[in-house]
Amino acid sequence: MSGKSHFLPQTTANKELVDSVPSRARHSINKRNAITDAAAALFLKEGYGQVSMDRIAQSACVSKQTVYSHFQSKESLFEALVTERCDEMLSMVPEPVDRARPVSDVLDHLGRSFLMLVLADDAINLYRTVLAESIRFPELGRAFYNAGPKRSHSRLASYLKKEAEKGTLAIEDPQVAAEQFFGMVKGDLYNKGLLGVATTEDIQAIDLAVERAVKVFMAAYAVNGSQAI
Repeated sequence: MSGKSHFLPQTTANKELVDSVPSRARHSINKRNAITDAAAALFLKEGYGQVSMDRIAQSACVSKQTVYSHFQSKESLFEALVTERCDEMLSMVPEPVDRARPVSDVLDHLGRSFLMLVLADDAINLYRTVLAESIRFPELGRAFYNAGPKRSHSRLASYLKKEAEKGTLAIEDPQVAAEQFFGMVKGDLYNKGLLGVATTEDIQAIDLAVERAVKVFMAAYAVNGSQAI
C-alpha cells in the first residue's frame, strides 16, 4: 500500500461548496481546511500525542490564534477531523434503501462498496492512527467509532428493520444483524489490509468475501418464499 499524507483528500463536492460561498466565509473555510489537512498529515507522521497546536499552526501557515478560533483543543480538532473524514468516506457507500431490489442484491452492492472503502489507503491509514493512539487517548477511539462504524451499522439496521416489517427477513435485533453483516464482510480480508497484504486491487478476494457474507446472512435471516433473494 502506498502511504498518503492525509486521511482523505478534500473532495470535489467540498471544493464546489467552498467556491459557492461569499469570499469572507470562503477564506475562513479555506483556513479551516488548511488546518485539518495539516493536522492530518502531522498525526499520521508523528502520532497524535507528539503533535502540538503550535506545530499544526506552523504547518498550516496560520496563527495559533486562528487554529483556536476554529478548534477549542487538539482533541476537538482530531474529533472534527475524524468525523469529517468519516462523513466523506460514508458518502461513498450507498444507502441500502432500494425497496424494489431483492435484499441479497442490496447487501451485495453495499458489501462491495464497503470493502472497497475500508481497504483504501486513506481509510487504512486513519484506522491505524486511531488504533495506535486510542490506548493513551481513549476518547479518540470513541470519536472514530461513533463517526464511522456505529453510523454504518445504524444505517443498515434501519434498512433491515423495514425489511423485517415487510416480512422478507426474520430479524429480532436489526442492530445486531447489521453488525454481524459488516463483521462477516470484513472478515480476515480487513486484517490483511491493515497488515498491508491486501488492497482494493484484490477484486477476486473482495467478491468472494462479500458473496460468502451475503449467503450466510440470507441463510440466517431470509424468510422462505419471500422476495428477499
